[in-house]
Amino acid sequence: MEHSRISLSSEQERDRHNEMTVRLAESLSQRVEPIPFTGIDPTEYELLKEDEANLPDLLTPIDERIQRFKEQGLKVVLGEHGDSKDIYVVPALSSNKKDRTLARHLQIVDGMDEELRRLILANQK
Repeated sequence: MEHSRISLSSEQERDRHNEMTVRLAESLSQRVEPIPFTGIDPTEYELLKEDEANLPDLLTPIDERIQRFKEQGLKVVLGEHGDSKDIYVVPALSSNKKDRTLARHLQIVDGMDEELRRLILANQK
């Protein structure tokens, strides 16, 4: 009985965290102005390069995405499932699914957009 209460509490906490993350992403996705690009986390960059090599037809090359992020800024989009692990950023002028990058891959820097920082941190959990 005690184990099931602990599991339920952990599950409820996870559900609350996921709901908060999705609400934050929805708020960011409704912004009209592009969000400044802060960079890709260096560790994540290496993983994205590997993905690019393994899935060349599914993704726009990461260096091309980075260049477009720098030029355009970014916008937050939710994937088809709308859950907290299905949150992406794309160049601000893009509507191409191949341009998606998971929000958790972004670099956190001083002075960045506070809501985006909170989203990245929440999405990493």
